[in-house]
Amino acid sequence: MPITDLPTPPTRADAANFNARADAFLGALPTFAAQANALAVEANGYASNASASAATAVNAPGTSATSTTSLGIGAGSKSLTIQTAKAFVVGQWVTVTNTAAPANWMHGQITAYNSGTGTLVVSVSAIGGSGTYGAWTIGLSAPAQSSAALLSTSSYADPVWLTSLAASKVTGTVQISNGGTGAATGADARNNLDVPSRSGVGAAGTWGISISGSAASANTATTATLAGTANALNISGSYQVGSIGIGTAASGMAGEIRATGDITAYFASDALLKENVQPITGALSAVLGIGGKTFDWRDSHIAARGGEDGLFVRKADFGVLAQDVEEVFPLAVRVRSNGQMAVDYAKLTALAFQAIVELKAEIDALQEQIIAPTEKGG
Repeated sequence: MPITDLPTPPTRADAANFNARADAFLGALPTFAAQANALAVEANGYASNASASAATAVNAPGTSATSTTSLGIGAGSKSLTIQTAKAFVVGQWVTVTNTAAPANWMHGQITAYNSGTGTLVVSVSAIGGSGTYGAWTIGLSAPAQSSAALLSTSSYADPVWLTSLAASKVTGTVQISNGGTGAATGADARNNLDVPSRSGVGAAGTWGISISGSAASANTATTATLAGTANALNISGSYQVGSIGIGTAASGMAGEIRATGDITAYFASDALLKENVQPITGALSAVLGIGGKTFDWRDSHIAARGGEDGLFVRKADFGVLAQDVEEVFPLAVRVRSNGQMAVDYAKLTALAFQAIVELKAEIDALQEQIIAPTEKGG
């Protein structure tokens, strides 16, 4: 609560204003006193709340405590003096642990607790360590199952109550009837789990196989015995792959096929499939414009195709330039999705054939020009 400042008090050094200041100062005193008293009440309330909070903090949590009672570790009734106003009740199980050396402890059941005096009595049934100590930490614990329910830190032996369960331990092969399949036989278990048998019995029908993640990059497989045409692709189906290697590893370049042997294929070319058939015009001129080139592939292209191998990829090479072909015969050029040009080399043979026809026609014409004057002169 705020307190109003008092006016300037009177002083004999300022005789002229003494009376006025004295009146103002005395007049303000009642308000000051009322405000000061109210602040004192408020401060006392804070002090009371703080005291209560401190008491709560000391007593909380209500089921843990400390004691300086000197006790020797051992079984039987043990009496300690702890904090008052705790929430311990008769019948609870607690562990009384030496604060400095937790390996020394006593475990038992509360038989009495006086919240007014702090007297706590515990009937100890299990112990760990030995000696007499005067600093303890007390806390709730799980009930003991037997005299050996708690393990000593120096012992790795099974407690008696665990050892007694040896007859029911699961050892060896777990029987199907105990496997959670809801079946007593292998056949019934597979049927319940919708799994075919290894021998193929009960495996009729279509079984979908989905491979993803690291399994998709596996390069080995265990040997399997497959019957009939199990190794064959479904010839009525359609398949799409990134790249193919026949007799060699796939290049990894999308759409590329590599084969160490011959690739035998026939392209659809029946006249019944075509219309508006016309001879190529200017074939000889186009062939002369395209020409043939020797060149070196750029290192970036070689690296993208897996590096130079002397068979499929080599630095020095020969062929044509797609830009030259596009300029004189654009039908033989395609632009791929990456923006690079590709040439239909197989169909360029038709251009070469027609160029030969045109060249033959020119030769025939020249021959006629040479022969005609000779005949006239004869």
